Amino acid sequence: MVDLSKNNFSGDIFVMQGWGDIVEVINLSSNALSGSFPNLTNQFQRLISIMISNNSIS
Repeated sequence: MVDLSKNNFSGDIFVMQGWGDIVEVINLSSNALSGSFPNLTNQFQRLISIMISNNSIS
């Protein structure tokens, strides 16, 4: 699990690209992330859950 919640991260959500295929759970909730949500199906083949609430993602 990668828990990056409540860190006041800002900017484009595309920073997630390149994290590899070993991550199963990502928590990015309660930051200031923005932009459109990228297609992660090719990069995160083991991804089970991603939490992105309380951001400005479209």
